[in-house]
Amino acid sequence: MGAFNGAGINKADTNDHKDLSARLLIRPFEGLSVGGSYYDGLTSTAAAAPRTTRRRFGGEAAWVTGPFRSRRNTSGPRTRRRKRDGGYVQAAVFVLPKRCQVLFKYDAYDKDRAAAGRPASGATTAGLNWFLADRSKLQVNYLVFRSRSGSDLEPRVRSQFQLAF
Repeated sequence: MGAFNGAGINKADTNDHKDLSARLLIRPFEGLSVGGSYYDGLTSTAAAAPRTTRRRFGGEAAWVTGPFRSRRNTSGPRTRRRKRDGGYVQAAVFVLPKRCQVLFKYDAYDKDRAAAGRPASGATTAGLNWFLADRSKLQVNYLVFRSRSGSDLEPRVRSQFQLAF
């Protein structure tokens, strides 16, 4: 749980309202976790500007067993004008124990569910994670983005190296 003040990173507070946030995650048995989150706040561009309510909710579930991992996350930010929806489904499996992991991810975002005939935008990802040591990882992902018109955009290859110290 948390209470927050301010209008964002490096911005002065524009109202006297405190934003509230809460998240609950339970693990009913080994390998399964299920949870939800809620955020409620007000925002405005300046002290005298009209306030906009920001209300977000989310749900998540994860299943981890042996070399297989799967995760589902969804969120639904809402304002007075729009009902938004988004989320992802991800699955990964180690093909070489603790070294090489193959993954697939599908995510979508619809910025206005009330607008008829407009599909969600999103991306499909196929990737490879190579764990070089306990605290380092190389990721290579092939992504195909989908525009709001429903057409596929030019695919991309992204790579990332992570090192924890």
